[in-house]
Amino acid sequence: MVHYYLFIVSSLNHPIYRQIQKKRRYLLDRYQIPYTVLINEKESPMDDRTVDTLLPLEYDEILYPIEASVPTMTQKFLSGVRQYFRSFPSENDIPNFIVRINATVYIHFPKLKEQMEGLPHTRMIAGPMYAEDSFIVGMLMIFSKDVLLNILKDPAIYDKDIMSGPDDVVLTHLGRKYGQTYNIMDHFVYPNESTLDRDGLYNLNAIEPHRHQKWYFRLCDWGSGRSTDLKNWDRLVGYFESERKPDHGKKIWWIILILIIFIGGIILMIYR
Repeated sequence: MVHYYLFIVSSLNHPIYRQIQKKRRYLLDRYQIPYTVLINEKESPMDDRTVDTLLPLEYDEILYPIEASVPTMTQKFLSGVRQYFRSFPSENDIPNFIVRINATVYIHFPKLKEQMEGLPHTRMIAGPMYAEDSFIVGMLMIFSKDVLLNILKDPAIYDKDIMSGPDDVVLTHLGRKYGQTYNIMDHFVYPNESTLDRDGLYNLNAIEPHRHQKWYFRLCDWGSGRSTDLKNWDRLVGYFESERKPDHGKKIWWIILILIIFIGGIILMIYR
């Protein structure tokens, strides 16, 4: 049985991040997925008049304060993981997997869980890799809990030179010390000329996600000023979540038909 906890690493330098998270929150509640949003105060909306003030925080967010040094994405992720792990009485009680995603990625969570069911539960770090010997891209990183437990004990996390690098590169480097990497790039879709239509939206008829097992998508169209990100989110939700919606209309018509047949039968019996 797969159990996992989700960390969403977010930014506040554009209002789109909060808007997408508001939509994602609905899916996370629907699938009963425990999670935390990690935010860096460096990108405070107080410094950007186009972004609404974020205080007070939402109930599911952790805001990292700026003190002598600004926490990098790697640091705030590992800090969130450490805090989460400490909430359990023993390591055995921690879920099998910890999943880390960026704010602007759409994931169909049933497929994510299905993917994890086929992965080893120990010594494992998975995600999209452009080549087998490259790093796992930070849009989706899946860790078995033992890998992160070992990383948190590694002295390298206190090395400023190491920790100042790109978060996905650093986490892959640290994770490889304690587990094997698994490339799941085949399930990932990136926005480009072959995947988008003329309006900058994902062309799902061409991609055929169910047929080609594509279930997580990047949402980050700077060229449009991010205007298509929410539209793409809604399109993807409409595509993937429609399979979960019961067709109440068909059920009602079947019930009506059965009642008509039943009542008609009774009438025929009465007037025979």
